[in-house]
Amino acid sequence: MISLVGGVEFGGRGFASLGDFGIHYAQPDRFFRIPGRLVAELETFVGDYAKKTFYMFIFGVAQDIYLPIFRTGLYVGLGFGIYIRTKQGIRIGSAFTFGEKVFLGYAHNVAKGKGALSYEIFLKHYSNGSLTAINAGYNFVGGSIGYSF
Repeated sequence: MISLVGGVEFGGRGFASLGDFGIHYAQPDRFFRIPGRLVAELETFVGDYAKKTFYMFIFGVAQDIYLPIFRTGLYVGLGFGIYIRTKQGIRIGSAFTFGEKVFLGYAHNVAKGKGALSYEIFLKHYSNGSLTAINAGYNFVGGSIGYSF
């Protein structure tokens, strides 16, 4: 599956002017017999801050698991990943980063035997797991659209 992903940062004061955009490539797998996918992710953080300290790329791999909701095409899931960022920035004091995600999705076949489209909304958190004293983290809410071959 190839997905286009976009999100906006949120926190205690509402939404911020920091966005998260990227492309993900996923292969289906099973994690302890639970349906899942192994995902390679490439994303960038962009925004209209005066300082460009938040502008960076982030690359990593994640293991997602998901559970179908009856036979509706809906599913819920969660994921955990490890990432490397192009710079440390002022919010997380290490280039090595963890990510956690919860999501709700809907998938449907495009045509019989011709692949499927999926749509997801998600909440995602990046932090370094307190590897350094600087660990404010990033929280994003967003959506994705994907195509399965």
